Amino acid sequence: MDTPELFSRTLRWLKRTGSYSVVHPFVLSILPGTDFRASSMSINLRYNSRPPYYVIETPDFPRETFQDALTECEDLLDMELDYIPPPSLVETGLDVYAHPMNAPYVSKWIINPENEGIIQNIFQQVAVKATDPFTFWFKGSSFRPAERIIDWIVHEFSLMNPHGIIRVVLEFNECPSVSFIEQTLYRSSDPNLYINRTYEPLYGENAIVSLDFTIILPNSINPGERKSFSDEYAGIASIVWDCVNPLEQVLNPELAPVLVSWSRKDLERYKDRLFQDLREVYTDREDEVLFRDFAMQREWDLSRSKRKLLRPLPEGILSTDKR
Repeated sequence: MDTPELFSRTLRWLKRTGSYSVVHPFVLSILPGTDFRASSMSINLRYNSRPPYYVIETPDFPRETFQDALTECEDLLDMELDYIPPPSLVETGLDVYAHPMNAPYVSKWIINPENEGIIQNIFQQVAVKATDPFTFWFKGSSFRPAERIIDWIVHEFSLMNPHGIIRVVLEFNECPSVSFIEQTLYRSSDPNLYINRTYEPLYGENAIVSLDFTIILPNSINPGERKSFSDEYAGIASIVWDCVNPLEQVLNPELAPVLVSWSRKDLERYKDRLFQDLREVYTDREDEVLFRDFAMQREWDLSRSKRKLLRPLPEGILSTDKR
């Protein structure tokens, strides 16, 4: 059987010789009906009895070395395993609907929490048409009055879609409380869900990927406050820094992901200069440059790709953000 030392030696050989086109290491699943399952006791394989049936450890490969081995693969072969990209923050485009009955599917729901009556009326229809992953984008002025309805939506949706990833984006004039995010994570996520267990070897035990939070904050706040916010939400939410005028506001490689919120007219006028500045500042992090405008996001993705992008499945955006 393989050992951590042999695995590391194989990685170094692959790196040295370039004898690969695609490498995707993974933890072995001891699936029902396989020879591995039938002979697991005789060869001392310990594995999880619940899906995805990952090996827990072997006589020669201790469990505590799994994460280090996968991390070494990322570092040595310059790759990122099981990468979870930031949620799309496009809010304009051809596929924006005012009611779920008009949409073939819904991948993102932009919500003003004050419209509780509308939310209650269409919630079931949205849940039935929801894609995986799914994004809730809550927008409003005051966050505290919205806590109850946000918690209800996320909790009910997680019960109806226990095998999918739910992304929650919060964009308010005041900052969400850490205690609210922690409470919602506790109520609406479970480390034993299949989706969480598939990421466990790389992310660690009790990792939660089924529910994640993103907070949009203005890039215009001073550096001291930015550091304070980053520290406050570390480990429970990602911050996206909103640039209303990226040619006047200071672009900082440490502030990523960054959301470009310029009007379409300004984007078209200064596009070439803007793209050049973004490439210079966010070298090697270009996937963390986001646009609210669909056409500009698409153009940015095409401009940074060395090959023609396959046309992705269009987002089905439901917008009930009426204030």
